[in-house]
Amino acid sequence: MKQLLMLLAMLLVFPVAFANADGNNCRNINAKAVLVDFEEGCEFAGIEYSACYISRIKGTINGSWISYVKDEWYVILEDLGVDTPDLAEESWYNREFEVFHSKQGTVWGNAQFILDWQSWTNDGGPSIPTMVEGGTGIYEGATGWINAIYLNAELENFKVQGRVCGPNIPNH
Repeated sequence: MKQLLMLLAMLLVFPVAFANADGNNCRNINAKAVLVDFEEGCEFAGIEYSACYISRIKGTINGSWISYVKDEWYVILEDLGVDTPDLAEESWYNREFEVFHSKQGTVWGNAQFILDWQSWTNDGGPSIPTMVEGGTGIYEGATGWINAIYLNAELENFKVQGRVCGPNIPNH
């Protein structure tokens, strides 16, 4: 009984990875990020992008986070005749290819979202979900989600939360 209580106490103190229904280990992502650079004309895996946003990330994943975009992935909804809230100055659809680089490997996925300029009122910002589609290193074959939550209207500070599962993620 004492050993069981000790094990339960350790799981509460060190909840780093756990197994999902497929038997893959999962890692909770909880980090902070800050935008450090913007570049035009970026490339990843031989694919050209019109621009990329580069952020530094620190927490349960440490390294860099790069958001790759193409001009055609950004559409102002009002230009398409889509009704938007009366208070919205501007609403748009956006897509990004997100890549998180760390010493343990690289994880990537696609983000698609609709943003409304009104979401930046009250010193907050939107939430951008990324559906994880793979990676390298411990993230090879990974699935899951990573969500970026803007912390200011300048789009420079983020909270990053999520869950990534895969066959190579260590269970510790």
